[in-house]
Amino acid sequence: MMKCSCDDKSKIDLVLCLAPPAGEYEVQIDLGSNKKLIINTDGIFVRSFSLDDFLPFMQTRQVKIKEKDIDLFKLSMKDLLCRTIDSLIDASNHGSIYAKEKVERCSELIDELSKYCKDSK
Repeated sequence: MMKCSCDDKSKIDLVLCLAPPAGEYEVQIDLGSNKKLIINTDGIFVRSFSLDDFLPFMQTRQVKIKEKDIDLFKLSMKDLLCRTIDSLIDASNHGSIYAKEKVERCSELIDELSKYCKDSK
């Protein structure tokens, strides 16, 4: 069995290492004003949504952000980590091969972090 590539990481590097694939099960945190913080294997983004009066659909814009930018939203690293783990497990349970392999390789780390998330709620 391969070693978990996330074992020696901490803080945002750990969150990104355990991030679910982009799509339906990516982490989405509402920031208000039609904006969401998105975490997936591609990175961390702020995604905004807007309606144009002249177009019959919603426009979406996405901007990749850096770790220091996360502080602007006053989100705790613990919350980001716990939501990321939940989303990775959810993706794994719903057919994502990438997520399933990551969960299997990092099962000890994920179990330990899941306990940490549950204990401090």
